[in-house]
Amino acid sequence: SFLSPGQVIGDAPLRLVMNEAVETDTLVDFWIDSDSTEVVEGRWERDSATSFRFLPAVPWERGKHRLQLNPGLLTDLAGLSPRDSVYTYSFAAMRVSDLGGIVGTVEHSSDADVRVEAVCEKNGRAYPAAAAADGSYKLDGLMPCGYVVYSFADTNGNHRHDGGKTKPYRAAEPYDRYPEPVKLGRGAVESDVDMELK
Repeated sequence: SFLSPGQVIGDAPLRLVMNEAVETDTLVDFWIDSDSTEVVEGRWERDSATSFRFLPAVPWERGKHRLQLNPGLLTDLAGLSPRDSVYTYSFAAMRVSDLGGIVGTVEHSSDADVRVEAVCEKNGRAYPAAAAADGSYKLDGLMPCGYVVYSFADTNGNHRHDGGKTKPYRAAEPYDRYPEPVKLGRGAVESDVDMELK
């Protein structure tokens, strides 16, 4: 499964999505072998009229990967190929055991659903979760990173925190932020990341 742009785990596929339908049905010898790129064993499958996915023959090795492919093998319904001469995939592969989590409790007196989000300082990706009725929460599948963690009462049910307004008056949704970034190492689970909505 995908983690975030530039991050994959296990035998996750790579997806190629075009902005219009392509006529090409099969992709063979699509990877370009060079001094700075690698050729990976596996197969391409067509997902839809505009997308393909690459399934590696073996799980990705942990570390950084740089792959290039030849878009000249793709043609649209008019028989035209993309202008670009090369497409590049650059990503880091991780193991499931590298992923961590954050656990805690949000004290609150709200009747609304309580939401928690952890935002990776490295790439800005947000990992959301809903707290249980007793305020406990658990965020799983987090890559190693420093995380800004906050919680709020989702009074309007839109799954994002809304601040207040003066005209017309609207109270801000109750909110709290953990005082410092939560640093997660490989496979680490940080507990007692507790907050209180006011």
